[in-house]
Amino acid sequence: EKKIIGSACFKNVPGNNGIVEIGYEINADFKNRGYTTEAVNAMCEWALNQPPVTKIVAETNKTNYASQKVLIKCRMRIFGETESCLLWELTKNSSH
Repeated sequence: EKKIIGSACFKNVPGNNGIVEIGYEINADFKNRGYTTEAVNAMCEWALNQPPVTKIVAETNKTNYASQKVLIKCRMRIFGETESCLLWELTKNSSH
């Protein structure tokens, strides 16, 4: 149908520390169909196969349970938090 149903991106290039951040969103009409998980998994797999990348990070609002579920399915784990957000990571060694 040639529709845009969402977006996913790397928010930066990996610096000397090898860390890259991902972000994503999906149109409400297409939620709960697995598209976001599929996209985030593909991004993580691709990024971790790039030599400079050693870690992927993301953040979710503490009340955004759908986004948290996506990151859990993508094997990410919480490594910190702010007042309103959870901080997630997937490292090259933990991705398998």
